[in-house]
Amino acid sequence: GKSLFEDGNFTSKYDDFYGYEYNAYTNPGPLADSEENLNFYGGRYNVEILKEDKIFYRAGNSEIPYGKYFVETPPKSVIQVRMDSAVKPYWTNKQTGMWDLDEFGKAKVSKSVIEQVYAVKIPAGTTIYTGPVGYQGGMYLGGLETNQIFIPDTRLPGIEFFKYSK
Repeated sequence: GKSLFEDGNFTSKYDDFYGYEYNAYTNPGPLADSEENLNFYGGRYNVEILKEDKIFYRAGNSEIPYGKYFVETPPKSVIQVRMDSAVKPYWTNKQTGMWDLDEFGKAKVSKSVIEQVYAVKIPAGTTIYTGPVGYQGGMYLGGLETNQIFIPDTRLPGIEFFKYSK
């Protein structure tokens, strides 16, 4: 087997720990100051500028196609999206683990509805961030097997959303 230390680097049980240019521990990279609650496993991601138009997929609300996280193959079911992409049905405040409250002290419930799959055409020249999905607790596993694509602003000109059906 591998020794615990190789070349002075700690060896992760995940071989790809060093396969990413950026990570939360030693090199947070260009997204370090982002206001986003980034969901890359261990903060691992790479930056890429698309050389050609690409189609990615996302699942979400049937009314609002926009989103920031995508996958490379169309998801087959709601359960697959929730497990592989770690999409909880409801989101609490990441810092407190509690619901945020409105001005009347009532819980503001952030639902994550999955009722439509979108195919999204991203034009050449767009900067994308790719990496494994972070764990969100319980069955919302994410993990190193699922690669996701993060695009901070999907309302840029040239980005097109299409309702996808099998």
